[in-house]
Parts: sequence; C-alpha cells; structure tokens
Amino acid sequence: MKKDQFDNLKETMDKELYGSIRFSNSAKEEVLDRMKETKGQRKPMFKLMFVSVATIAVLFVFGSIFLSQGFGTKESATQQNSDEAETEQLVQNDKLGKEDDVESDKDTAVSAEGGLSKEWKDLTNPEDVPETHPTNAKDMIAGANEGVEAGVPEQYLDDPMYYKTMGAGILRFSLRGITVEGEAIERDFENLTNLCILIHTEELKRYEHLDLPEGEWPQAHVDQWKDPSKTMEKAMMYYKGLLNDLDIAINHNGEGETSGYAHMVDGEKVDELEAFIPPEEELADVEYRDE
Repeated sequence: MKKDQFDNLKETMDKELYGSIRFSNSAKEEVLDRMKETKGQRKPMFKLMFVSVATIAVLFVFGSIFLSQGFGTKESATQQNSDEAETEQLVQNDKLGKEDDVESDKDTAVSAEGGLSKEWKDLTNPEDVPETHPTNAKDMIAGANEGVEAGVPEQYLDDPMYYKTMGAGILRFSLRGITVEGEAIERDFENLTNLCILIHTEELKRYEHLDLPEGEWPQAHVDQWKDPSKTMEKAMMYYKGLLNDLDIAINHNGEGETSGYAHMVDGEKVDELEAFIPPEEELADVEYRDE
C-alpha cells in the first residue's frame, strides 16, 4: 500500500470513529468528577513525597550528630585511657626513681661510714670448733679481750711478752673454727688472724739462735730468749686495740672507747694497721699457720 493510500484510509477511519461519538451532560459530569478525583489523588502523593524527603533529611541530620557524638565519645574514651596509662607510667617511673634515690642514699651513707657494710652473721659450725674453745664469734672475742685487759700474771712479769704471745696463739687456734660473714667483720677478722701469725713469727726469732734439737720445748729456755723486737711490740699493740674495737662493735652495740683499728667501728687508723701487716704470701710459710 502506498503512503498516500495509507493516509487516506487513516483519515477515513478517524472520521467514522470519532465523528459518531457524542457526550451527554451526565457523561460530561462523570468525566469532570473523575478529573477532580485524579487531582485529589495527586495532592496526597505530593505530600507523601514531601514527608518522605523531610524524614530522610531529619534522619540524616540526627544520624550525623549521633555518629559524631559516638565517635567523639570513643575518641574521648581512648584519649582518657591513654592519659590514664601515661599518668600511671609517670607514677611508676617516679616511684622507681625514688627507690633508686633511696638505694643511692644508702650506698652513700655506707661510703661515708668507711665504705664497708657493718652488717654481719655468725655462720660457725660448732663441730668445726676445737674442743674447749668458744663456739661463736662473740664469746671468742669477748674472752680474748678480757684476757688482754686482765694484765700479766705475777709469774710472767720477767717476760710479759711471752705470756701475751700465748694468748695470741690460743686465739689464732680458735679463729680456725669460727666463720663470720660481712664486709667489715671479715676484713677485721682477717687482720686479727694475720696479727696473730705475725706475733708468732716474731716470737720464733726470739729463740732461733739457740739452735735447739728438734722436738725440744723452747719455753724451757725462755730465760735465754732475745728481747721482743720492735715489730713484735707494735704488732701486739695493734692486736690489743683491734680486739678492743671488735668487742665494742659486736658485744656492746658500738658503745665504748675505741682504738680506731677496726672497720666495724669505722676506725680512723685502719689504713695504718693494714699497712703494717706484711702481705699474706710472706706469712704463708709460717709453721704455726698450718698446724
């Protein structure tokens, strides 16, 4: 079918279809009523859309506020925890610092008092002590010091050093069974031991010229001994002073007049005493030391 024929056919059908349509008054009113209902339905739809958009906007605003407050609270809590942890760390560091200061003060105090701790323990095992000898350091020092202070019996007045040397020999034998622990007291006991050995060494020199047969008792010839050496006299002076200081330190709570020869009483003459005592290797071959 040609285009002009199609157009003619369409025009003819339109005239036949729409030309026969007639609207009555009632039909017109019905059409108008429907148009009014359609307008009424559009208005609620528009309102619904407006309310929906408003609701979304409100939710968006309040949601943003809520989220921002939530994150803010979380950040605040995190910051608070961090601040608390930092504060706790500072407190701990300050506490450690104070403990270090206390420890430093303690060390300084010890140094100011001579550099050696005065704390000590008696670790003596009674089974190691020779029979009839004191079984603890306090009794041993007290007994030896009492003997020195008692003076020389009348029968020994011709040779007082002979009697004093016997006392040092007995103490040296007792020291072999006594064990003490402590910085100051160990040094003092070492000095006391070496003084005992030195005194005995100087005593050997008093009768070596007699050339006595082996096994003969030298004391039977005491009237032929040489006079005590200056070294022996000085060693006995230090021995007596050190015994006195140790007795005051461990038996009298540090109360009493000291001679200044013991570390336990912060003796100002300790260096003098220790400089006087020969090195231990020079005393190691003394026979009395190994009995």
